[in-house]
Amino acid sequence: MNNSESSIILDPQKIAYWTIILFGMMAMLIYGKALIIPIVLGVFLAVILSSTRQAVKLIPVIGKYLNDALVSVITLLVLVAIVLILSQALSSQVEEFTEFQPLYEERFNHLVAMLGNKVHFDVTTFGASSQFAGLLGWFGESISLVLSNVLLTFMFTMFLMAEQKMIPQKLASLAGTEEKAKNVQVVWQDIANSIQTYLSLKSIISALTAVATFAVLELMGVHFAAMWGILVFFINFIPNLGSILGVALPALQALLQFEQFTPVLIIVGLLTVVQFVIGNLIEPAYLGTKLNLSPFIVLVSLTFWGAIWGLVGMFLAVPLMVLVSLICRRISGLEWISTLLSIDGKR
Repeated sequence: MNNSESSIILDPQKIAYWTIILFGMMAMLIYGKALIIPIVLGVFLAVILSSTRQAVKLIPVIGKYLNDALVSVITLLVLVAIVLILSQALSSQVEEFTEFQPLYEERFNHLVAMLGNKVHFDVTTFGASSQFAGLLGWFGESISLVLSNVLLTFMFTMFLMAEQKMIPQKLASLAGTEEKAKNVQVVWQDIANSIQTYLSLKSIISALTAVATFAVLELMGVHFAAMWGILVFFINFIPNLGSILGVALPALQALLQFEQFTPVLIIVGLLTVVQFVIGNLIEPAYLGTKLNLSPFIVLVSLTFWGAIWGLVGMFLAVPLMVLVSLICRRISGLEWISTLLSIDGKR
């Protein structure tokens, strides 16, 4: 075998072309996040509410008498009520949390100093205080970004739901022949059903985890239990790491609040039971044993989206990967992307 047969030929023009596209997309994601995040969240809400609209039609006795327009109105009213309640609760809790931030920083520094003395380590070289303040700042910025775009997200969701029935027809019209158009509609319906099933079931499971977390924290007298319940709903979309954060973050706040290990250990134990039962018993029964996603790619995705979009990006990272995998799995020529994202090379 000669060198020409074994070498890889790279086209500098194509490399430059795709490099420009990549940097352009990166700039758009970073500087346009105030607009892009509400659009992405709007798409997710529209998919979930489509399932809600179908569920309303299945209500015994009255469901069969409801037409599409009335069902859509009911669904939108439910959306408005949920968004307003959660936004108000989260906003007030975050505002109160900000008032406690200096106290928590002081207690955190004291705790780190005590641990440093026991292990004979100079904590000032570690910069624990600045790192803790930076984490709180990143945390608060992410939540503020979502709260400041609630209305825009709702508008995108509403218009997407209004045009939902027209999307298959638009895609089919681009196919050309009638046979291709029918195939496009079948593929689209398959993709839409898979996405809808995943997001709907994952949302229900995450809501169950959030309610259980809120109940535990409220029972133990932990401050901002409602805030943690809402945040656990979102971070539960992150596999493995989400379960750890769902226990560790409330436990850290409880430690700073009580300054005693006994109640913290009880909280950790109860929250671990919640995460274990829901994550290992309930969720696999409805979503399968596990997502067939490469842990390495999941970690890269979490790091990337978390760096550019904060906590919201970490929430969206894995669902976006799932959606990309589901879509590419059913489009000829893009199956390799689904294989690349998988853990075992199977689509």
